[in-house]
Amino acid sequence: MPPREFRKRYVAFVIEAPRNIERWEMISALQKMATAMNMLSEGERRPWLTTFRDNRGILRCVHTDKERAIELLTNITELGEEQMKVEITTIKTSGTIKKAKASIPEPIESSEEEPEEDASNGVEPLEETSNGVKPLEEDTHPDELADDDAPPDDEPDEPEYSGQPDT
Repeated sequence: MPPREFRKRYVAFVIEAPRNIERWEMISALQKMATAMNMLSEGERRPWLTTFRDNRGILRCVHTDKERAIELLTNITELGEEQMKVEITTIKTSGTIKKAKASIPEPIESSEEEPEEDASNGVEPLEETSNGVKPLEEDTHPDELADDDAPPDDEPDEPEYSGQPDT
């Protein structure tokens, strides 16, 4: 009988902490807690930190260890060399990393940063569409250009090839 393949689960989580946690700090805490919970198995079954930034991350595990992976995250109460107190909240468990990433909320910008002010130099900002391209003006739509509106061509047209040798 071939070895059974394990289905992956992705657990999205958020850390509430007084500062941003570094990735290596999170990995170290996960390893310590996994050792304490006897979860360090070989290869594919081991919990794995796939994404981590701005105190938000995704932990990959196998479907049979999903509950233990959530318990692993919630049991971490101290992080970093200074052992600061943190609280980890799981947001969603998904079978695809795409859905797990979509469930992670965007970080809230700090109030210390000032909002960007519009430059008032008399030039209006360009309107952009979702793909970053400025829309055409209504009176210059390319489908409505007439042949006589086309820019003049400086090069003369080449004669058509008739298939006969030039004499």
